[in-house]
Amino acid sequence: MKRVLIVGAVVALALAGAATYYVASSLDSLIAQLIEHYGSEMTGVPVRVGSVELSLSEGRGSIRGLRVGNPAGYAAGDAFRLGEITIDLDIDSIGSTPIVLDELRVAAPEVQFETDALGKSNFDVIMANLDAYSSGGGGSADDAEASAETRLAIRRFRFEKGSVTADVSRLIPDAKPVQVRLPSVALDNLGGKRGATPAEIGKQVLVGFTASVVRVVASSQAQRLIEGKLKDEAGKAASGLLKKFLK
Repeated sequence: MKRVLIVGAVVALALAGAATYYVASSLDSLIAQLIEHYGSEMTGVPVRVGSVELSLSEGRGSIRGLRVGNPAGYAAGDAFRLGEITIDLDIDSIGSTPIVLDELRVAAPEVQFETDALGKSNFDVIMANLDAYSSGGGGSADDAEASAETRLAIRRFRFEKGSVTADVSRLIPDAKPVQVRLPSVALDNLGGKRGATPAEIGKQVLVGFTASVVRVVASSQAQRLIEGKLKDEAGKAASGLLKKFLK
């Protein structure tokens, strides 16, 4: 199952840009612009940032209020929101390869998971957009070259205290939106010693995250099946959904 959350790739590109413009006085706003530009281009949906505070001299920073919009054809609003991203950067790695993040921690992610009548989710659409971008279907030649040259290593990656609101009512008419807690996700030594490209890091990082999302959604629907709360046709649709999610 290959699904992506945009954080790893976008933060990598933003840090690469930050290193390039290290002496710029407007560093925080530059990072925000880079995240919004690359994020929107890569996902094919609007990406917005609330605020950025980054000190390369101290190797620390935070990104607050990162929002990734829903694709066309899904509910208005965001596919997910990330309350705060904290970054602990190895400052000695700036200007070298790979750029090393000792830790990247995401607090309070809020996921809005939705399927259409055929079972395709908003995350499926965003993933397809990301795959098209990473395979050369999007972005300028300069963007692609910069991305290829940038390598990143993340020693510790954490998602904590997240929640998922799942709406599968277009596929399963009797299903009501449910909200469930998202288990913490911990990944270590992403990229290895040589590092990996932003796209590779993004896929490594958030296969784990999105797998947690869909398993939580599947479990909530499984419970409804067990309790007999879904009628025959809705139950068949739910069973098909579970098989898809639990592959």
